[in-house]
Amino acid sequence: CLEPTCKRQFLSEYTRRVHMQTHIPKGPFPCTKGCSETFSRQHDRFRHEVTKHGYKSKWTCQSCSGFFSSQKSLKKHKCTESIRKRWKQT
Repeated sequence: CLEPTCKRQFLSEYTRRVHMQTHIPKGPFPCTKGCSETFSRQHDRFRHEVTKHGYKSKWTCQSCSGFFSSQKSLKKHKCTESIRKRWKQT
């Protein structure tokens, strides 16, 4: 990470760029459920709304309980044993 106070390191340039967006104070995607949080990525806002505000997604995997912001994302989802364990832990 290029942020002086952040010690995170990344193997790929893409991952570093995505991470750098977390250091932007005001993201273009504000929470739509009434709090003042903003997010640099739309899927981060969606995850926040589900986990912090109890928003129920229309598209949930029946095997692992993973939630998605669109039917297309759910259809692309490949549910494996490791993914099932990860979703169950959160």
